[in-house]
Amino acid sequence: CRASTFIIGCLPTYAQIGALAPLLLTVCRLFQGLSVGGEFVGSLIYAVESAPPNRKVFFGSLCTSSAVAGTTLGSWTGLFLHSVLTEHELLEYGWRIPFWCGLAIGAFALWMRKGLGESGEFAEDRSKAQAAKAENSPLIQG
Repeated sequence: CRASTFIIGCLPTYAQIGALAPLLLTVCRLFQGLSVGGEFVGSLIYAVESAPPNRKVFFGSLCTSSAVAGTTLGSWTGLFLHSVLTEHELLEYGWRIPFWCGLAIGAFALWMRKGLGESGEFAEDRSKAQAAKAENSPLIQG
């Protein structure tokens, strides 16, 4: 669920709702992990299938490099917030800012994905599977 990152930034604190707060955080993190796991594998497959035959490994490595770049960007964001906010501000609301930014990142990713078609390899495999299925149809054999 793409919204789970944003929702983490909106969760009430332990002082506000007690033990329900860490439970909700755990559920959001679970959805985050499932979403990232599926997105990463899907992007890797799409990149490799869409790449020219002699560049498949390079295109696949871009997905892994992007994941590392995202982690680095997150660390830089934390460093930046730590340098511009007081400790009180950081503990009060500052830690939520990167999670709220996740909404914009998710919207951008959705917009990018909307313009993608099926990879050439997938479309070719699907055509072959449909042709094989049609050849084995009882109506054609009959």
